[in-house]
Amino acid sequence: IAPDFSLLDTENNMVQMLTELNSSSGIVLYFTMWCPTCNSHMYHMQTQVMPNFPNVRFLIVDFVSGTVALSRDAQLSNGYADLTVLVDNVQEVLNLYNANMGTTVVIENDVTQGIVRMNEDYKDGTKLTETLNALP
Repeated sequence: IAPDFSLLDTENNMVQMLTELNSSSGIVLYFTMWCPTCNSHMYHMQTQVMPNFPNVRFLIVDFVSGTVALSRDAQLSNGYADLTVLVDNVQEVLNLYNANMGTTVVIENDVTQGIVRMNEDYKDGTKLTETLNALP
């Protein structure tokens, strides 16, 4: 069972996992440090994976910037203004999902709760795509 969480995004909106699940077939969390590897993963996900799954909510989790303002600056300077970036300033969600840089988590909408279907480092998007294709 996926632990629920609420975080601010970089536009100061509160985002709650269970609320996001109510309007999607699943959620993808990607944990970023804004390094070249993370940027490469996010670019690949944005261009090769996300267009194929319009009913899945993709959320980037910034666990290093520390504040909404610094996270927003990192988001914009790296060219990801159109992605939703969550600010995990005390690394709560990072710890809930035992994540680190590049960790990708898929949470399936299972009526009243989320079910973790994948929790591993992003590689080439193949496992992510397979997991998303298996969502109901």
